[in-house]
Amino acid sequence: MERIREAFERALAAALPGQDLVLERPKSGDMGDLAFPCFRVAKAVGKNPAQLAQELAGAVAVEGGELVA
Repeated sequence: MERIREAFERALAAALPGQDLVLERPKSGDMGDLAFPCFRVAKAVGKNPAQLAQELAGAVAVEGGELVA
C-alpha cells in the first residue's frame, strides 16, 4: 500500500507542480484506500473541485492503482 501511495503522490505532484498535496484515508472504506481532497488545490488553480478531480482521474495513472473522481 505504501508503494502505491508514494506513486500517487509522485503522479499528483507531476500533474500539479508547486501545489501542497495531501493524500488521506477516506472516512468510509467504500470510498477507496486513499483520497485527495481537491478543494484547496482547485481554488489555487482557479478550477471547480469536481472538474479538477475529473481531469486528474483521466490524466493520472499509477500501476497497481486506479484514480476515480
